Amino acid sequence: MDKWLNQPMVVRIVAVMLAVMLWYVVNGPNGQSPSTTTVAENMIRIDNAALEVRYDAERVAVLEAPETVDLIVRGSQRDLSLFRWRDYHVYVDVTGYGPGEVWAPVQFDGFPAYVQVEAEPAEVRVVLEPLTEITMPVEVEWLGSLPEGYRVGTPTVAPTEVKVGGAQSLLKRIVAVKAYVHLEEHSGQVKAESALRAVDAQGNRVDVTIQPKTVRVEAAIHIPKKTVPLRLQWRGSLPSGWTLSDVAFQPQEVTLYGPSNVLARYNEYLGPMVDLSSVKPGQEFQLSLPIEKGLVRVEPAQITVRLNVSAPATKTLHHVPIHVTGLAEHLQLEWVQPEDGTLDLVLMGASETLDRLTASDVRVILDVSQQSAGEHSGTVVVELPPSVQLRGERAVVRYELRTVDVPAGVPEDRISDGEVRDGGATNGKTQDEPLR
Repeated sequence: MDKWLNQPMVVRIVAVMLAVMLWYVVNGPNGQSPSTTTVAENMIRIDNAALEVRYDAERVAVLEAPETVDLIVRGSQRDLSLFRWRDYHVYVDVTGYGPGEVWAPVQFDGFPAYVQVEAEPAEVRVVLEPLTEITMPVEVEWLGSLPEGYRVGTPTVAPTEVKVGGAQSLLKRIVAVKAYVHLEEHSGQVKAESALRAVDAQGNRVDVTIQPKTVRVEAAIHIPKKTVPLRLQWRGSLPSGWTLSDVAFQPQEVTLYGPSNVLARYNEYLGPMVDLSSVKPGQEFQLSLPIEKGLVRVEPAQITVRLNVSAPATKTLHHVPIHVTGLAEHLQLEWVQPEDGTLDLVLMGASETLDRLTASDVRVILDVSQQSAGEHSGTVVVELPPSVQLRGERAVVRYELRTVDVPAGVPEDRISDGEVRDGGATNGKTQDEPLR
C-alpha cells in the first residue's frame, strides 16, 4: 500500500476523486447552494454562502446587512473528505445591540474542530432600526361579484382599528390594512371572520405584525325588490247548489326579491292554488306562497284566505243589449230573433252581490267576423263579474247580414265607421254599438 501511495500518479487520481466527492457533498441534495465552490489541495473555497443575522426581534429590525459571505475551509485531505458540508451555518450575532450601525464578526456553526474556517470579509456591517407600532383602521375589500341590481351595504368591522408593528421603513410603505371577504349572493347577509393583510400602494403584502390578526365583518346585501298584486289560482268546483259569495285574502300584494332582470318579468304574482271542491262556509286558512325560479324570496311567506259560500240567489236583468263585433264594412246586420237585439238574463250568485249588479256590469257579445251575407244563427258570449253565474244555457240568436251599396263620393272612413248602409243611414248604429 505504501508503495502505491508513493507513486505520484496514484496520489493525483485520489486527489481528483476526493475533489469530486467534496463537490457533490457541498452541492448535492439538501446542501446549501453557494454560487461557486473551488477545491484545491488542503483547501475548499465557498463563494456566496448564506449569512444569517441573529438579533433581538422584539426590539429592533434589520434595515441593512449583507446576504452572503465567502468562506475558505482548510484541513487535510482526509479531514475535508469526512466532513458533511451541508450541516454548517454562517451567521453574525448582534442580539445585544440596539438601533444603529454595528460592525460584528462573522461566526460559524457546524464545522468540526479539525478544520480551519475563514470568512471574507471577517467582519460585516449591520444597520438596525427600532421597532415601532402604529394604529390603523381596517378596510374591507369584497371578492367576487353579485347579480344585477344587488348592492352591499356599509360593513361593520370589529374591531375597527388594529395595532401594526414592525420596522419604521416597512411601516412607511403601508397604505392600508385590509380584510378580504367573499360575497355570497343568496345569503342576504355577510358574516365572516377575515384574516388581515397590510399592503403597499401596489397591493403587495408588507411583512409586519398585526394585532389582532383577524376581524369580524358583517354587512347586509341589499337585494332588488318589487311589489306586485297577488292573484289566487282556482281548481275544482263548488258543490252543486252553492256559490262563492265572497273571497278575501290578506295581503293582496306581495314583495318579490331577486335580480333586476328577473323582477322585470312580473306585473302580478300567481299565488297558491285554492281547491273549491273542499271549501266550507266561512272557512279561513293559511296558504304558503310559492317561490318561482330566479327569485330569492317572496314576502310574506304565507297569506290568509277566507271564502264564504252560500246558496245561490237569482236576479233577472231585462233588455241587456247584444254587442256585435267583427261586422264587415260591406255588410249590415238586421235582427231576426230577438227582434230588438236585447236579451233577458237570469243570473245566479250571492244575494248581496246580485243586489249591486246592474246591466252595465254585464256584457253580451256576438261575433260575426266569419260570416257572409245571408241568414245565420249564433251563440252569444256572456261576460259576468266574478262569483256570478248564468242560469241555463247561453242564448242562440238569429240574424240576417245584408250587403250594403255605398253611394259614390262617400269617404272610406265613413264606410269603415258604419255610418252609411244601403245608400242611407243605419239609425246611428255602428258595428260596436248595441243593436236593439
